[in-house]
Amino acid sequence: MRLRNAISGLMPHGRVKEAAAVLQFLLEADPLSPLTHWWPVVLLVLDRDLEGLDREASHFAALEPAHPYAQFSIGMNHTLKGDFALAAASFRAAADLSGRAPQVLGYLGFAEAPAGHVDEARAILAELHQRAEESYVPPSAFAWIVIGLGDIDGAFERLDRAVDVRDPWIIPVRTHPILDPLRSDPRFQSLLRRMNLA
Repeated sequence: MRLRNAISGLMPHGRVKEAAAVLQFLLEADPLSPLTHWWPVVLLVLDRDLEGLDREASHFAALEPAHPYAQFSIGMNHTLKGDFALAAASFRAAADLSGRAPQVLGYLGFAEAPAGHVDEARAILAELHQRAEESYVPPSAFAWIVIGLGDIDGAFERLDRAVDVRDPWIIPVRTHPILDPLRSDPRFQSLLRRMNLA
């Protein structure tokens, strides 16, 4: 119940520090579980706490180096620092470890473009389109890549679709750093209103 309250109640409204305090019980109850470290990493990303993220992502990677979320955490750490080449390398490792999970590919594509690998980002986008013909791919995975490519109109189109299908990956829309390029656009406020987060 506390986990659900933190993730579904506090986090979407930008109350990241309060959510982190609520989730402290996870670390105390099961300090060796990968899930225990995943949610604190997410909240540190949303809070843009580089010092805390450095510490927690490194600890997670030391604890479970072959876990895709551990490599994903390192990738988000590099993303917040603006080191997209290192972020892409970590997301690439996370993609391999996760069996090329669509959402991980979305973050990889997002990092590849500003790292100077636009062709690679477009190839990942094409891969997701092909996979979407056979199975569900969250609209947010496409959105992250087109944001990296600088396609703001395409990003809003996919985010609107994400709201339509209740894509859970856009729950932290108010604070997610990946969405910073969209915040000054009036459509961003419309998106928040559609999600009852304005």
